[in-house]
Amino acid sequence: MKKALAIAVLCIAFCGASFAVPTAGTLNTSCQSFIKGTDLTSPELIGYGACSGYLHGWFDAFDGSLDGEGNSVVFAPGITAGQMARVFVAYVTKHPEQENQPASIVLVNAMIDAKLVTLAKLPKSIVPKEQ
Repeated sequence: MKKALAIAVLCIAFCGASFAVPTAGTLNTSCQSFIKGTDLTSPELIGYGACSGYLHGWFDAFDGSLDGEGNSVVFAPGITAGQMARVFVAYVTKHPEQENQPASIVLVNAMIDAKLVTLAKLPKSIVPKEQ
């Protein structure tokens, strides 16, 4: 019983923390491991996976999505997770004042700044109607 209670407490403590919105500073640290890529320590391996997963998920969520004004999000052809990571790390290094901002917002800023993401106006005939 004590063992089950201890496991439950640890799971609540650590699992709950995993749902926190990552900051640009946190993602920056993880992406530095992703960029390094080889001879990683255990914490760096976790960072590698966190950065890779975050970038792939972010890309999948935004690719072809629409903003509130009928614009489609368009990524540069052939963009890679490695390229996104390098651009993000360079952007956060240049803008340390954004380290405590949500990673998703700073990632958008970095990709737009590097011209790896653009907004394309869709013809009105294919923009979904509000219900």
